[in-house]
Amino acid sequence: MNQANRLSKQSGMTVIGFLIVVVIVASLATISVKMLPAYADYYMYRDLFDRVAETPNIRSMTNSQIEASIIKRMRTNQLKTLKMDDVFIGDDNGLLVLEFAYKVEKHIGGNVDVVMTFEYTKEIE
Repeated sequence: MNQANRLSKQSGMTVIGFLIVVVIVASLATISVKMLPAYADYYMYRDLFDRVAETPNIRSMTNSQIEASIIKRMRTNQLKTLKMDDVFIGDDNGLLVLEFAYKVEKHIGGNVDVVMTFEYTKEIE
């Protein structure tokens, strides 16, 4: 009698509860795997723009020369997401500004997509 009473009071996760947790974890893992490359590219672009900004005598370079430097570094790193139409090179109140803004759309499944927007501005004195 004691043993039967003890068995009826056991608690824990049911099979259905376990399956729900597995589905949630699998969904989050799938979304993460699809989004991580876009974030990795973004941080590579940021690093690339920071390195371009550290180029000696960048203030004396023309916009075309700076753009060529960016394109060369993008090719070296095999970065293809950012288009030069998404890049702004110009002056703002005496500062040289290197800026990019772009969107990445990733298909998750069914009719679900994720849109990620990335922006970065580097100002050089």
